[in-house]
Amino acid sequence: MCDAGEYQKVLALMTNAGVYAKDQMGFKNAKKKYAILYHKTMSLTNYSQISTRGYRYGLQVSIIIAYLLCAIEILYLVTKNM
Repeated sequence: MCDAGEYQKVLALMTNAGVYAKDQMGFKNAKKKYAILYHKTMSLTNYSQISTRGYRYGLQVSIIIAYLLCAIEILYLVTKNM
């Protein structure tokens, strides 16, 4: 399985105060981020809000794609006639 040295390394890692403090700070930051995302998610729990936002994003994406296709077609026609 493991040597005695491996157990000592794990024990040293677990008892290291610096690692513990870094872990606590990381956990605190993760809790803050979770709270922000939780409130954002709760503001979108209404299905009509989610549907409306998705519809708007879909419209924006389709407009971008239409402009790109139009630009490609114009470039094609301009270079074809040269």
